[in-house]
Amino acid sequence: MQTAALLVSSEQTDEAAIDPSTIEALWVFVIPMSLPLDASLPEEQVKHARQVLARAKAVGEEYAGVQVATAIVRTRRAGYAIVDEARRRGVEAIVLGAEAPSRIRGGARLGAGAARSRASSAMSPSTLWPRRPCRVIVTAPAAGDSPVELARRAHRDGASIV
Repeated sequence: MQTAALLVSSEQTDEAAIDPSTIEALWVFVIPMSLPLDASLPEEQVKHARQVLARAKAVGEEYAGVQVATAIVRTRRAGYAIVDEARRRGVEAIVLGAEAPSRIRGGARLGAGAARSRASSAMSPSTLWPRRPCRVIVTAPAAGDSPVELARRAHRDGASIV
């Protein structure tokens, strides 16, 4: 969220401060094929999603000229849902938070030697590239990099999001 907000707020002008830019923050629930798409979700998971989205909204709106709209999306495949929502909402860029660097083979989320899950591979940039309606920015802090430095570097390199 910080990366997206920094990219948006760094492009603001006096005129844009009157008309804030909107970041669309999504929480994606991947529903297995064995369940109907409208199946009830565990209340604990829904509560967690709402808490994360509320925090994302609070963080994003700390930046001048930034508004954050939140939504929960149900889908079978996360990557496709993200692209479809981006197209439907007319966004200029998709910012994905990737896993921070880890010395554990397969990453900290997947564990040593674990194969990538369908959910994580469905959100990989290679899945998004062919169908994407806009830029895709994958952001994760390098060892020792702060989110602020990461956003500054992305902005310097010409990335933008509104």
